[in-house]
Amino acid sequence: MQRPESKERVRFFPGTALLFLVLLLVAGCIAQDMPADKSDWDANLQAFRLELSDLRADLGIPGIGYAVISGGEVVESGAIGTLAADSSEPFSVDTPMNVQSITKSIAGAVVMQLIEEGTLDLDVPIRSYLPDVELPSDVLLRHILTHTSEGIVGQEYVYSAGRYALLGPIIEQVTGQTFERAIRERILEPSAMEWYESPSLSAAGGMVSTTTDLARYVQALDRGDLLQPSSMDRLAIPSKSIDGMDLPISLGWFAQRIQGTPVVWSYGQDDTSALLLLVPDRGSAIVLLARGGTMSDAFRLMMGDARKSPFAMTFYRLFIASPAGAPLPRPDWEAADLAGELQGQESKTEYSYEDELIGQALIHQWNDHQTRSEALFQVAIDLYGVGEQADPVIHFAGMRLAPGPVKKLTIDMGERLLAGHPNNRWLLYAQGGLLAESGAGAEAASLYQRMLDLPNQNQDFLHRLFDSWGWFGLARIYRDDDPEEARRALRSIINCGAYVCPNRDQAESMLQELKGKGS
Repeated sequence: MQRPESKERVRFFPGTALLFLVLLLVAGCIAQDMPADKSDWDANLQAFRLELSDLRADLGIPGIGYAVISGGEVVESGAIGTLAADSSEPFSVDTPMNVQSITKSIAGAVVMQLIEEGTLDLDVPIRSYLPDVELPSDVLLRHILTHTSEGIVGQEYVYSAGRYALLGPIIEQVTGQTFERAIRERILEPSAMEWYESPSLSAAGGMVSTTTDLARYVQALDRGDLLQPSSMDRLAIPSKSIDGMDLPISLGWFAQRIQGTPVVWSYGQDDTSALLLLVPDRGSAIVLLARGGTMSDAFRLMMGDARKSPFAMTFYRLFIASPAGAPLPRPDWEAADLAGELQGQESKTEYSYEDELIGQALIHQWNDHQTRSEALFQVAIDLYGVGEQADPVIHFAGMRLAPGPVKKLTIDMGERLLAGHPNNRWLLYAQGGLLAESGAGAEAASLYQRMLDLPNQNQDFLHRLFDSWGWFGLARIYRDDDPEEARRALRSIINCGAYVCPNRDQAESMLQELKGKGS
């Protein structure tokens, strides 16, 4: 579908546009031909390839790939690693694979087009488009795009793939096309992208594509072929909750500041993981795809903070904080005096290594190196005052730390977070777990029950996950003093409807342990 031409061509990425498209590419560092001006960034690119390779190894990711776009042209693309841990087959930039929730950005772009055309309206209730859908009447289109349709509508960001998937039927309803046909005509064809069969396609995820074609998608955005400049500008502005608080998301894309710089990003996570991060003011962007969910899950990107990703921050340091040809160095994370190492590096630049330090702590936690993880968190507390912040990712990480001052700090952090976000299920679950481990069983049980009683929850995998976490948490609290109440919670997991709850096996095992106890 052809977009209306503007009187003046406006590029989404002003100036030099630098995109790293990292897709699970398998092969030991394949590089392609590059334009002559690439040489300005040679040192930065070399550092990026080395650090990307190290991050891949640290997290046990079989393969990861990239493509760099500058000035609307592909500057470099390549791959590091293999197709799978037990495979020697190289992955190329033209290998099709599921891009997961990056599909949300494409569905969101179609919705923005339809808003430009006057066909959709952000402030119209979803049931005006889909009368038979079971949603509260005050859920608007903007609430779906901002993941604020659950709980008290508009109050809290609650990532909801199930609700976001409703954008597919809405697009079909107003265009008279299938969702597949709509994205092919409105996004793929103007971007010169190929279509690959995508059996699990929905507005929430499942599109199959390649590194080459995703680069073309970004180039089409750059040229203004897909969205008007005002729409692209809107994507860089965080939306507001009904309480006037900034949300971590704009309209279908996450939006935040990294060290003062506005960024727009999207991620994917399942049997592959993905990260697309744009820095509009600097004309730079990066997209990463990798086999397995580790690249996203280890850093809880679902919580809406790209700063926790060392992949994102490596890109930011080398191409946003660094000038061409003079990349800022990676610290020696194993230095005996790590605080001194970081202070020495930061004395020469305005860039802060705080986010990368936290990312390293999360890597070690993911790999069950809890002592080292806690030591890195302690450096972050001492050097950057992390303990004074209210950070949901660090709060969640506290559940896996050993008892001690850092864990105690995360409990205090949870109290502050819940004061401002009393209905956030991630916070309720994590604080419940932290309090239960500290011996405050009654307080923990109260939080678990609050999480289970949250209103207006979409009946999807995430809802079942949190329900099963809450019930299992209650069972662990009650197992000794109130076995019957523990059994009731465990049966709720085992009999959680047409779907199997994630920790059903654990529930059945504990139920067997409680057999005959207290009856």
